Amino acid sequence: MLLWDSLVSLRMYSGVAATVTAAIIGILFYYFMNVEWSRKRGLVIDEITGLLQYDQFKGQLRKAIHHRNPLYLTVLNIDEFKSINALNTASARNELLRQIGQRLNNWLPANAAACRFEGMDFILYISDSVPSSASSNRSELWQEMQTLLSAPYVIQHELCHVTVSTGMTRYEGDELTWEELLPRAFTALQHAKINRINETVQYHEKLNDLIRRRTLIEIYLRQAIQENQLSLQYQPQYELQSGSLRGFEALLRWNHPELGDIPPNEFIPIAEKINLILSIGEWVLLQSCLMLQRIAPSPSLLKISVNISGAHLLDEQFPEKVRSILDDTGLAAERLELELQESTLLHSLDHADCQLRKLQDFGIRLVLDDFGSGYSSMQYLRKLSFHMIKIDKSFIHSIGHSPDQEVTGSMLQFIKQLRCGVIAVGLETYEQLIYLKKNECDFAQGYLFSKPLSEAQLPPLIQAV
Repeated sequence: MLLWDSLVSLRMYSGVAATVTAAIIGILFYYFMNVEWSRKRGLVIDEITGLLQYDQFKGQLRKAIHHRNPLYLTVLNIDEFKSINALNTASARNELLRQIGQRLNNWLPANAAACRFEGMDFILYISDSVPSSASSNRSELWQEMQTLLSAPYVIQHELCHVTVSTGMTRYEGDELTWEELLPRAFTALQHAKINRINETVQYHEKLNDLIRRRTLIEIYLRQAIQENQLSLQYQPQYELQSGSLRGFEALLRWNHPELGDIPPNEFIPIAEKINLILSIGEWVLLQSCLMLQRIAPSPSLLKISVNISGAHLLDEQFPEKVRSILDDTGLAAERLELELQESTLLHSLDHADCQLRKLQDFGIRLVLDDFGSGYSSMQYLRKLSFHMIKIDKSFIHSIGHSPDQEVTGSMLQFIKQLRCGVIAVGLETYEQLIYLKKNECDFAQGYLFSKPLSEAQLPPLIQAV
């Protein structure tokens, strides 16, 4: 009996042990299949974007270079957040990164890989055995990618618009290494971001010279005002029906002792980036108002038009600074016009509205510049009140090239319905002049009337009024 009980007890113990063993095995299996697998996956895949981790990406790319496989190495930068309110929390930013990674993953060809580098930079490579001369399909591929990534995102129930700057370099299967390729792609990216958004630049040797020039401009620009290297020229504006002089647009010029004449579209974006545009803009305003008071004091109604940047709209003190300049120079507020490019209004429409209304309350006139250049939005045309709208010169140059000129005619009629004055920029031919007068354009400026002039050249124009 004791033996039987012992056998029964042993069998029961063995059953319990087997159950415990099975449970332990199950736990271990769960651990390795979930925890350990997740850990190992995290070493390969970035948990936020779903793209490869940087080290994994670099390993794959080095292997491709080792085998001399031709490829494109591309650096993407997500820039110009136009819905910044949707991105002021870590969870919102991570959600944007997740969606960007998802779009990249869905777009990547089979012979490609991508990773998040740091911040809002991404790196990808695409194997390419096609000769470098056959570039049409590749251009379409990059355009497709930029269009995809620039489409609006929904972040925490808000639309978020971003733009993409792209720098790339081609590896031909030569002796270059990963460490040499990556700086080339970043050099191309840096050049892509200088003046434009949604720009793609491919690396070439001259880019290094251009970057060095830009660095020199950044250094020298800090000394330009103190050393009186900046100057102003003034382009006359005329009323088309009567032919009478309306006023002038102030145009900034920079002549450097070593670099020579540096065009505004080269140095002004740099001034904005290094936060010098505020002081430069105030200098231009002061000098322009002083000039007009010297050559055409009251009761003259001639106007001076001055460009301002988006940085001025972000400066809370800017309206008061402008009023102070008017008080110091004695120029009547209604004789000063401030010009804003359409692109400056996209970043902070509500804030721009507040600042511009303060300026209008002082009696200052507002001009929307480069209308139709690619950013046009009915939103700010409805919300903001402009006295004048300048049509981008590309539309003026289309006159005489039907049916393109019909777009210009339609634009003139549209602006008239807004009850704004219209200024045509870049008038060069009599054919353009006749067309603009026929379509009731109010004012124009351009080489047909006059090139930009120095202050010393202006008095004869005023005496003829």
